[in-house]
Amino acid sequence: MIFKCTCGCGERASIAEADIPFFESLGWQRLQCYSAIVRGNYAPKNETDGVAVFSPMGKGLGDRVLWSAVKWQYMKDNPFERVVACDSWDEYKRYLEKPPRAVTKYFLSDVRPKCEEVLQPLEFRQRYLPKKNGYWFRLVNEANRLAAEGRYQPRLWFAPEGLPDGFWKQVGEDRTIVLLHLRNVEKCVGKNVTLGEAMRMLAMLRNAWEAEPFTTVVIGNDLTTGMKLDPMRRALRLNPEMQIIDMRNKLTLGQIRRLMGFSDLFVGKDSGIAHVVATQVRSLVFGFKDMAWAPKGPAPVAAFAEGDETAFLAKVPETWIEIMMEPAEPAEADTGNSHYERVGYAMGVSDG
Repeated sequence: MIFKCTCGCGERASIAEADIPFFESLGWQRLQCYSAIVRGNYAPKNETDGVAVFSPMGKGLGDRVLWSAVKWQYMKDNPFERVVACDSWDEYKRYLEKPPRAVTKYFLSDVRPKCEEVLQPLEFRQRYLPKKNGYWFRLVNEANRLAAEGRYQPRLWFAPEGLPDGFWKQVGEDRTIVLLHLRNVEKCVGKNVTLGEAMRMLAMLRNAWEAEPFTTVVIGNDLTTGMKLDPMRRALRLNPEMQIIDMRNKLTLGQIRRLMGFSDLFVGKDSGIAHVVATQVRSLVFGFKDMAWAPKGPAPVAAFAEGDETAFLAKVPETWIEIMMEPAEPAEADTGNSHYERVGYAMGVSDG
């Protein structure tokens, strides 16, 4: 079956006959367009004494950043409701077993942690989404809708922490700081930075450094295997005065958050760290198979799709002075992400 998306985009979608009831429940919108929380008119809004139960989310760093923004905005838009963000499937199941009047709305996300059953998407929705007051949503769609409306404000759940002793002595006073992330973890290895990509990023930073000196700080809890900096420095013949400080596996998330307040630019590949840093630091990020998942800020972000590496590598040398001379606008005061001294914000998961 082919249908025309009702969101106003004018696009058409082809679906299997078995999926007709599902797309009917989405109001005949494409998956790329559908928004149940931010834009949707499917669920009653801001019900007095209402209880909205959200399924547990995936544990990925990027997922948690997006979810913090969506949840916070939902709470602002629905102040008369009690929001329950379940931490586990067992907790969510307990709410499914409650009497119908005890829960006003159920929201089931497409981004989810593993559960005991291995279920296909349709089976998953049938098992965990009540027919009467259940609403399915795509986390990335909701975050993108907030970003399009200028309301995407993630609430980082970890407070800034002091940096290690001696760090500022290494950096020196009044130095511009560029954060570099060489993603190299065992999960989703296809998203890792290759040695060739790492070399090209360092070469790009070398060209930028020659125009305006700065200090590069490498961050992230990543494997250093195959990503040793000294051999790459020698191969690229980097100027000995070009300072690169390797802080991989030496900083907590709270310390990275503190460092963000003193940084001018982030360079890296698709990763959870990129989503965290983009809440405050101008970012250049590449390697996205699906551009919908690119970091959304609130700081300015230049994101590039997988295979568009040439455009990414050309970005910094061409715009370096402009980036350095135009500091990003600080986030609004109520976001917990003010420029230097930020206050940690607990995500406020309601108890069951």
